Amino acid sequence: MSPRRFAQPWLAAAVGAALAAAVVLPFMASPYAPPELLTALALVIGGLAGFLGGPLPGLVALLAGLGSVAVVVDRPGRVALALPVGAALAIATGLLGARVRRRERERALALTELSAIRETAAEAIVDLDRDGAITNWNQGAEAIYGYSSNDVEGRPLSRFATAQRSTGTSSSGEPMAKPFWPH
Repeated sequence: MSPRRFAQPWLAAAVGAALAAAVVLPFMASPYAPPELLTALALVIGGLAGFLGGPLPGLVALLAGLGSVAVVVDRPGRVALALPVGAALAIATGLLGARVRRRERERALALTELSAIRETAAEAIVDLDRDGAITNWNQGAEAIYGYSSNDVEGRPLSRFATAQRSTGTSSSGEPMAKPFWPH
């Protein structure tokens, strides 16, 4: 599943902040609130919000999470030590998420362009899988070779190439009839 950017970065920030508070604040009633675990959760949630929404939503979620941890634990000064690490994490994951989304958009655009070329080309364009079987046969290939895509898809190209090579022109120079597909 590919990561998608939230429609609005503020939504990622709001969801991340709410999640951070929802995870941390129940520990207020606990006599034992593990600050390291709560801080780590705040860092993870800030990083996730950064990856999904960008660096700023990641920082907002991180600050909400670390602020919630500071309210719950008895020594909030220790939580502040995680702030630089969390900020770096939120920014780095935000930039990484942006890069992943940009590459996903570029890939989708390239596939759309390739599909348009494949559909409109008068030349034969044939796609093969790793075993040499035909996976796609465009209209240009249908027009040139006379086989529909249903006739050739899934069959090895080597069998088709052998059948095409065995035909050619007659001694008078006229093309010979369409070869029978070898089974």
